[in-house]
Amino acid sequence: MSEKYSQVKTYARMELYFETAEEAEIVLKSIYPDNYPLPRGLELNMKVEGEKLEVYVNSDRTILSLLTTLDDILSMIKLVLNSIRSISHKG
Repeated sequence: MSEKYSQVKTYARMELYFETAEEAEIVLKSIYPDNYPLPRGLELNMKVEGEKLEVYVNSDRTILSLLTTLDDILSMIKLVLNSIRSISHKG
């Protein structure tokens, strides 16, 4: 199957809830720069509302590309949370 036919328009929305609004903001500010520039065919928007981080991904690429993007975002968030919690336990 050619690459042309394996590309589909997909959309994903994640809502992630944190212990505090400050933690959600730290996560957003920490992962935001790592997501740009994006590959052609991907669009990413993120915002914080209280303790909730909303992530929106639009893709004109393969489904695997969308899943890889979501996995990368979740991996970065996990790293940020581990760092936040490690620092807070040392203080």
